[in-house]
Amino acid sequence: MSIRAERKLQSQQCIMETVLALGYSGHNFSSISLRQLAREVGIVPSALYRYFQNKEALASALLDQVALVIKSDLGLMIDCFFQHPTSLSQLQKFFTHIEQQALYWHFFIAERWGGFSLLQEKIEQEIEDLTDNLAQRLKRQACLPVIYQQQEKTLATILLPLSFGWIMRWLQTRHTPQAIEKTQQLLQQFQSQMTILNRV
Repeated sequence: MSIRAERKLQSQQCIMETVLALGYSGHNFSSISLRQLAREVGIVPSALYRYFQNKEALASALLDQVALVIKSDLGLMIDCFFQHPTSLSQLQKFFTHIEQQALYWHFFIAERWGGFSLLQEKIEQEIEDLTDNLAQRLKRQACLPVIYQQQEKTLATILLPLSFGWIMRWLQTRHTPQAIEKTQQLLQQFQSQMTILNRV
């Protein structure tokens, strides 16, 4: 790869990370203007078009990257929740990892209803793909409770929105007073829910 191409990729990445950071600070994608984005990145607005043809192209590229992170994290979740359903330390490890990916998760969950139609459509498609991928991962779990065998797709459609809820609650709780105490309570709640799912 040429130096010029590498610099272009770095600039594109910088722009996408800026959008994620703006989203995490409370701006939904539809409300972010290209002028605002350019100012945050430190370039003139017209320079953005060197990296993304329009806002739709930016949204599409950003969601592709976010979806890869989400898919990987959901794989970790399945390993954690079904191989170690009663281990608080494993749950803590998983959610600590999620904190490092907070911008991605917040963007994906918040933009599902964020008002930018292309993103909403693509996120719904990604959710279908993630559900199928989750079902395949569940099928490969040797320790999956017998009742769920042959019902992996149904379980995946339950687990996916449940995991979204857990993750958003965790991320919100981490920024509150008494975060340590509250996150311990959340871990115990998640542990109880997973224990029930494993025993049904």
